[in-house]
Amino acid sequence: MRIIAFGTYQSDSHPRVRVLVDGLRSAGHTVVEVNEPLGLSTADRVALLNRPWTVPVFLWRIIRLWSRLWRRGRAEVRTEPADAVLVGYLGHFDVHLARVVFPGTPIILDHLIFAAGTALDRGKKKGL
Repeated sequence: MRIIAFGTYQSDSHPRVRVLVDGLRSAGHTVVEVNEPLGLSTADRVALLNRPWTVPVFLWRIIRLWSRLWRRGRAEVRTEPADAVLVGYLGHFDVHLARVVFPGTPIILDHLIFAAGTALDRGKKKGL
């Protein structure tokens, strides 16, 4: 099975996706990584909730990285179609791009926890 690990995940600070990729490879699957790390920690992402004026900078970063992901993802599809796409942890937005880049391919979101749960846990949001 050919699987594309896709998104802005950061395997250095969130090793969960690295464990999944290594496990899939050790099970005999071909895993190609199409990754453009966002460069923001979970704390940085949660802090955005309290600093809405920083959202344009965040959006610019996402647009820039998504354009790279788009090009690299489409190149992979042209090389050989994937059987599945694994969107790495904190890929709450990346999963939407994956759906467009890989139409008709099953998308698997490594959804460790909900983003709102992280915000609540870190005291940035009162109730859901």
